[in-house]
Amino acid sequence: VGSAICMFFFRTQIITWFRNDPDVIAIGSQTFIFLSMSLPFMAYSTYVNQTYQSLKHALGATILASCRQGIFFIPMAFILPPILKITGIELLQPVADTLTFLISIPFQIFFFKKYSVQFLKQRLYNYTFPKRRKAAYYRYLVSPENKINNRK
Repeated sequence: VGSAICMFFFRTQIITWFRNDPDVIAIGSQTFIFLSMSLPFMAYSTYVNQTYQSLKHALGATILASCRQGIFFIPMAFILPPILKITGIELLQPVADTLTFLISIPFQIFFFKKYSVQFLKQRLYNYTFPKRRKAAYYRYLVSPENKINNRK
């Protein structure tokens, strides 16, 4: 959100770092406005995608990752520019980000309905303690030398 606010308010200054042409500044300023409005949506969809990736749900992660730059961006590249001209080109990425956000919402709802907190705790435990270390940890807990279990 902070980046979006900076992009929105300092768009002209950012563009002049790269090019000081009035036409480029005009087009770039409009593009920055559109991008700054869609940036929070992109952050949310990235969060959902990373959740699926980190818990090894390859299909869901692949679908979400493909939405932004493929599934939505490519068709919009054929639809928006002929209708809206230069504004259509400026809107390509923000529209793809917003549509990916809308797809990410059902993915996250499905994820939280399917997996309870108990499942996530078990998954984290299994990830943190692989089988060999888990067995060694269990032997440590039940061993007579363990002072924690042998308190009187």
